[in-house]
Amino acid sequence: REALDRAIAAAPTQPADWQAEVWISAALHERLQGRPAAAVQHTQRAVAAAGEALPRAQAAALAEEALAWMDQGDWARGQQALDRCLAQFRRAQVLPSIWMDSALIAESRLHLHKGQAEAARDTLQPLVAAWAAINPGSPWHGQALHWLAQSEAAAGHAQLAAECLVNRLQQGAA
Repeated sequence: REALDRAIAAAPTQPADWQAEVWISAALHERLQGRPAAAVQHTQRAVAAAGEALPRAQAAALAEEALAWMDQGDWARGQQALDRCLAQFRRAQVLPSIWMDSALIAESRLHLHKGQAEAARDTLQPLVAAWAAINPGSPWHGQALHWLAQSEAAAGHAQLAAECLVNRLQQGAA
């Protein structure tokens, strides 16, 4: 957290893309620490820093914002942030990939919330495959594996859900 605090302190003197990445990192940190309201504040700073000139950074911030709203149980605001996020990714010409990790996780969580387990699974499978192809053995795709397991379980595929969780545990041990 010390390094993040130093980056936040230095942010006002840095270029917009750097500022946006700092605020996105701060939002991720807060969300993973169970403080989604603080995460939303940081994502809003990131969106403002990115402006219209940096659609990929703005999209990444909006993906974190969508997840933070969902963590608070505000699915409508989560959907709004996700819609804006996906529009910015399209504007930046980013195809579904690890660059869209948080957005695809948010989209799958929204599908699960709506009872659309198959759609959630279909959203996550390419992301899990991309993580495995790009960075095999990395723990970085643990969130995607977790939500894929949730999707499989909701779809009634207990064995596939268990395999996702075992894969997640193996990745964490790597």
